[in-house]
Order: sequence, then C-alpha cells, then structure tokens
Amino acid sequence: SGVLLHNALQYETLRKAEQRKQMMLEVTNDLSETVHSCDDMLSIISKYQELIGAERASLYVIEKDQQSLQIYSETKELNGRRVPLMSSGGIACHVALTGEEVITNDTTSHPSFNPETDAKLGFRTRHMICM
Repeated sequence: SGVLLHNALQYETLRKAEQRKQMMLEVTNDLSETVHSCDDMLSIISKYQELIGAERASLYVIEKDQQSLQIYSETKELNGRRVPLMSSGGIACHVALTGEEVITNDTTSHPSFNPETDAKLGFRTRHMICM
C-alpha cells in the first residue's frame, strides 16, 4: 500500500504541474493574439508569479522586427529594456531563437544561462520556466 500511496501522490503532483503548464500556455496564447499595454503585461506577470509561487517574474516578448526581446517586469531595472536577440543572450534568447521551452530548477547549469542580469540586479535566478 506504500507504493500505491507514493504513486498516487506522484500522479497528483504531475497532474497539477500539467494543469499549471496548460494555464500558462492559455495565457501566453491570449497574450500573443492582441496588443497589450505595459499595465496589462504587468498584470499578466503578476498572475504567472502567483500561479507558480515565484519570488520574481518577468515577461520577454519578441519584438515585431524579430531582432530583440522587450522585457516587462516589476523589477524597475528590467522593465522596458530591450535585449538583442542573439545566441549568447541567455535562456530567454535561446528559447526565442529555437522555439524550445526550458524548465529548469538550476539555471546556472543550463548551457544558455547568462549571469549578467543577475549580477546587475544582485539577484540569483534559481528556477526558470521559459516558453
């Protein structure tokens, strides 16, 4: 019965994770269909942050010119910045360029991690969901 309980708990954890992922994809799809103001973007970020229980959250949006990412963040130093879309630009640029989603619990071990932003903000990014 211990194995059954373990399996049931593991199934429930996976089910909740899949449910959260689906909700995030729905919000992302809604986001991509219309133009939003900065306040709308910050509201969406806040919802994501609450949904996943994150300490901080930012939203990187591919600009129309396909050459940069626009950052929306409650962190003043990041909000409004544009990041050139290049292979050395970190995990967000990697995802934007390849279309691959990245979910990691140890950002520093990811081959695309670029510690520059953390160093500038005095913050250590530990976990990341990027799609």
